Amino acid sequence: MHVVAGVDFGTLSVRVSFFGKSQGTGKRLVMAAAEYPLHRHRDDPNFATQSHDDHMAALERAMHEALRLSSVSGDEVEAIAIDTTGSSVIIVGEGLKPIGDYYLWCDHRSWREADEITAAAHRQGLEAIEWCGGTYSSEWGFSKVLHWLRNNPEHRSQFVTALEHCDMAAATLCGIPQRNDVLNQIYANVLNKPVLVPQGDTTSLGSAIFAFPAAGEFKSVEEAQDAFCAPIEPSSPIRKRSRCTTDSSRCIANCTSVSDRPMQRRSR
Repeated sequence: MHVVAGVDFGTLSVRVSFFGKSQGTGKRLVMAAAEYPLHRHRDDPNFATQSHDDHMAALERAMHEALRLSSVSGDEVEAIAIDTTGSSVIIVGEGLKPIGDYYLWCDHRSWREADEITAAAHRQGLEAIEWCGGTYSSEWGFSKVLHWLRNNPEHRSQFVTALEHCDMAAATLCGIPQRNDVLNQIYANVLNKPVLVPQGDTTSLGSAIFAFPAAGEFKSVEEAQDAFCAPIEPSSPIRKRSRCTTDSSRCIANCTSVSDRPMQRRSR
């Protein structure tokens, strides 16, 4: 039987389900859950935070319980997929180290910043503000990041980026460094195309590339890319392969439908 795990982070708990497939039929094998605390302040109803460490500890407890209840061993779980409640944002420093707790989705301390973003968007005729009903919400990421920057001046020098909960959870579990030659070679072999790895530090480079045209310093995103993107070093697929499955539709590495266009690991 093929077994995969589905992980769902909610507001107060994380759920882990195992699903199995045998002879073309799939079914849920087990579900386990573990709770984590929500931090509120009595004197500020807009305050709502959670700890990254609490999330990860709860995931570990729920996963162990699912393994126990199902009698599935860890090495039998072939893949894991994660979803989380959106608009929970965490500020991180080097090495994805959290600088404080998550601004949970229901944390509305950034309502002033959201009002400022809304006003600026309308003043500048930004079409995107109409796509979200004409109002930028205090639940969303940019207002929360701006609130953090204004209220944590002593930590601003440590700021590297901000992540949604789903991205932070996946990054924590994967822990894949950009310049791991072995993993990049694996990517290239599986995709059967070169993986283009930027050389040098690309932290926040993607955001800066979009910011410069907005500031009028470049006429287009492409011009900013040409000016700032680091040199690229390709990891090319190794053509010699061991014997693969006889079912060619399942052989990802040799799939002829994959484009020959190189895959580039972009900065975020």
